[in-house]
Amino acid sequence: MTSRKYSKNNALREPPKGDVSYPASGMTQGVTHGVTHESSPARPGPRAQPAPRARRRPARSPGPYLQKRVGTFYFRKRLSRRLSEKCGSEFLCISLRTSFQREAMQRALRLLATLDEAEQTMLSEPAIEALKPEEIRVLITEALRLELGKIIDGQQAAAARSDEEIDSRIEALEEEIKRLRRASRRNDFDPAHEWLAPAARTTSVTPPSRLTTDVGREVLGVMRQLVEVAIAVEDGEDAVSRSAPLVAPYSSASVKDFVQKPVLISNATEESKKHYSATVQKTVQVTSSLLVTFATDCPVDLLTKEKQKEFFAFLSRLPKDHGRKHGKNRYNSEGTPLTKLEEIEAADQRDARIKDEIRAMDISQHEKRALLADRLTPRVTVANLHKHLGNLGRIFHGARELGAASGLDLITRKELAEHLATLRTGDPLDLRVTQGKERLAWTTERLEKFFTSPLFRGCFSKHRRSRPGKVIIRDASYWIPLIVVMMGTRIEEILQLRRTDLQKRNRMHVLSIGTHGNAEQTTKNEDSRRFIPIPDSLLKLGFVDWVHTLPAEHGPLLFPEAAARSGSGKLSDAFGKHFRRLLENLGVGDSEEDFYALRKTLLSALDQANVPDAVRKAIAGHKQQDIINRHYTAQNAPKLRTALDLADYGLEIQHSERHGYPIIVGCSVGRERVFEASVELGDQGEAKQVRVIDCADGKEVFAAHISFDSTYAGGKHEGLRIMSPFDAAKRLSEYDAEGYLRRPKYGPKLAALESLEAYA
Repeated sequence: MTSRKYSKNNALREPPKGDVSYPASGMTQGVTHGVTHESSPARPGPRAQPAPRARRRPARSPGPYLQKRVGTFYFRKRLSRRLSEKCGSEFLCISLRTSFQREAMQRALRLLATLDEAEQTMLSEPAIEALKPEEIRVLITEALRLELGKIIDGQQAAAARSDEEIDSRIEALEEEIKRLRRASRRNDFDPAHEWLAPAARTTSVTPPSRLTTDVGREVLGVMRQLVEVAIAVEDGEDAVSRSAPLVAPYSSASVKDFVQKPVLISNATEESKKHYSATVQKTVQVTSSLLVTFATDCPVDLLTKEKQKEFFAFLSRLPKDHGRKHGKNRYNSEGTPLTKLEEIEAADQRDARIKDEIRAMDISQHEKRALLADRLTPRVTVANLHKHLGNLGRIFHGARELGAASGLDLITRKELAEHLATLRTGDPLDLRVTQGKERLAWTTERLEKFFTSPLFRGCFSKHRRSRPGKVIIRDASYWIPLIVVMMGTRIEEILQLRRTDLQKRNRMHVLSIGTHGNAEQTTKNEDSRRFIPIPDSLLKLGFVDWVHTLPAEHGPLLFPEAAARSGSGKLSDAFGKHFRRLLENLGVGDSEEDFYALRKTLLSALDQANVPDAVRKAIAGHKQQDIINRHYTAQNAPKLRTALDLADYGLEIQHSERHGYPIIVGCSVGRERVFEASVELGDQGEAKQVRVIDCADGKEVFAAHISFDSTYAGGKHEGLRIMSPFDAAKRLSEYDAEGYLRRPKYGPKLAALESLEAYA
């Protein structure tokens, strides 16, 4: 029993077997990065009492980074990342060719000094810029395309040569292969860098100052294969067929298509525009311009899914009004144009200041978010991003038509939404305000203010229509809004009207909307072609007489001055901008109740008058299942006229002796009392405080602090009476019944108020 234990303890002191040898004097040798230590040999205990198992003392090393294998010392050290990339290995392990420890340590110190010097030299050089895989592929593909084009063109234009000349050329090419092999063996990638330089100029992809090992060897490999193709061509083979295997890994196109120039974003855009209308062409060009601003006019092959996500992240940061703050006007034709990045930075800095200001306020998080929603810079909407996504797909289609970008994959709307979600931070005040369009029917108070404005009652001059005066100018700015709000037509439809489109059917004056199929008169769809009777209010204002008295020099169009504003593209774009400014100057401008919402105002009025759905769709030019609007409206003009006259705006029209024609002298549609409610949100997003003012004089008529705990009702909080939600809702319903209660537009505040009103 004792001898078995003794043998086990002796086995503990036996040196392990392996590649590294161990001397019998108790010294252990291995890889270390520390100082050499020496330990005394372990003394075995008496036979009867063997030494207890104890932790072994630190082994002695022959020296820093030294190993001894089969009697010979080796130097082994892990290399830094840069040295590793240069040498192509993670470790440096070489034989020191000596069995003497002192000499091995001296040689190791010299090696360490050399490595340190090499690393310091590399640190002083710029770091290797990492190229993305798609950029590497585009560079190699373009360089290969350029060289193959030269080989194919050279074969087709080659003159007769002697065998000696051909053999001499082949020998030179074989020497080139040997040179490239030697460069690859030494990790010398200068030839590869030179070879990629022309491709970099063509693709706008800048290669790094030094190539990484894997990229450099791949490029040198392609260069060798290319020289082999050149040798085969010199030996009589066809350049196109011989280079097909070389082209296959980089393009699915044939060799003849491959050697054509790469498809740039601008090329794909121009090809795409050939397949779409002028309106779509304009939007595609806008997307293309933004894409070139972001990624330069690079090959479409570079627009991978990751690159597309980066592009849309860039777009999502653009202010909604980007491109409009150029400073140009009639007094300054040059202005101070800003780049897209400058506009983004200016908006970000402004928003940061606002966030810091609101973050310091002692109010609830919900109220802070509500304030931010009102003050932060609105960015482009998600709907606008979806339009750009659709246009990007059109650009890809154009690229494929040119024989390129066959492997491009457009991101989906879901992928776009997921990527935008990853850009959000955990900050509860991290809001992205967009102010998307949600057109609403005009309120009666806004209609009354509009109809009684200087535009219809009398302005100062043609260019000062918001200033009261004695001049009424009956042109496009006067008639078009009246036609939209009284007949429900689209603005583009009115701007295309000709003088001959005023017709008479069933003993009634009507406007013919695209019924003749003229090339210059386009409609949204087939159901938009229709006849709309002129309502009584327009007849009383003298619209028919005005059309009939237009002079011959007026031209064939009913509103030529509006059409002249656009120059090209949609007629409604330029006129819509002009009229939006006019509405703002008149004091009735609103992002939701805008010029285009006048059409919805009429349709809402017809709905309130219980006009049948089929009649409303026929007037609006909406699609109907079994009815063709062109025929329906031609035969039912009296019915449509009766329906349009039900939309009563309370206009008072009288003949003016000063002007010689009827004018609007009053409007009673907005005579009801108007109240405006405001809400302050609590910590849970509930209505914490509610105030109501009378818009006639601006005085506060109701203010309350809402307590959902009835035990506190009747007291006061911050000077406001504490009310239960039931009592507050009852008061709000009274104001709503007495007149018109204008509610907040901000979604959470509107939801909180409507939730409170539900208690009534």
